[in-house]
Amino acid sequence: MLSYGLIEPDFSGDDTFFQEYLNELIAEIFDASVHFEQTEDDRMCSYCDFRYICNK
Repeated sequence: MLSYGLIEPDFSGDDTFFQEYLNELIAEIFDASVHFEQTEDDRMCSYCDFRYICNK
């Protein structure tokens, strides 16, 4: 699941792994069964371009 603060995966030299990872992320974004959780830290919203969409 996408989340702030996770360690970024290393994609250096492995295009297949990158493509599979990207496909999983896109599928998760469009999966209506995956619940979107707003951050509890309102400071994170001050720079977010999507704050008006989630009404935070």
